[in-house]
Amino acid sequence: MITALCGTACGVTDGKPIPSYRAFCDGDTFREYGNPYFALIDCNVNIADITDLVAVQALVDDGSIVLSPRGKIDITAPTSTTVRIDDCVGDVSVSNTYSVAYSTYQTKKYVQGEDTDADYFADLLARHRNYRLFWFDCDEYIYATDEYVDFIKDPATAAAPTGNPGFAFTVSTVPHPVRGEGDRVRWETTFQIKVSGNEIIRYAYLPGLFAKLTAKTEEVPA
Repeated sequence: MITALCGTACGVTDGKPIPSYRAFCDGDTFREYGNPYFALIDCNVNIADITDLVAVQALVDDGSIVLSPRGKIDITAPTSTTVRIDDCVGDVSVSNTYSVAYSTYQTKKYVQGEDTDADYFADLLARHRNYRLFWFDCDEYIYATDEYVDFIKDPATAAAPTGNPGFAFTVSTVPHPVRGEGDRVRWETTFQIKVSGNEIIRYAYLPGLFAKLTAKTEEVPA
């Protein structure tokens, strides 16, 4: 008899089916790539029921959730931090870090007594640890933390969220203006988001949520 000293033990069965989202006979389906807005939310805010759009509207009205100027967001492939559990199992990912590159042509000329685009990005840089970050794609899907994605998808059975829909983030590239197309000013910055090693960033769709935020959006920082 041969006994394996080192093996890859099967994980504990959780009772869930093997993942699948399409049948072999389905036709091709595509989604448009594009992420035009991110949102900042106060890090102390917990929305127990994000499907309650009246409660969301109240947070928008008091400035606890603010949408960014319209722009472009590109998310790179995550980099994984791994550790060697033992020589038999090999390396295991303990965290995944995403770089979220944001750029926008939305600017504002100087007006005495009013904030400018530079003031907006200066405040974002100085106070970003007070905020959490989530974003929307072209289909108005929200990219948020797992507990909020799960709750939006199935509020009847999912646990009520106890955290924040936004991700903690750092600013890894200081916001700065560059020469854009047509000699227009384009602002650029990069955020970094870290999740656990067995997580990826997911999305969900909540009808009306995006409209609540865009209703107060201006094309330039106020």
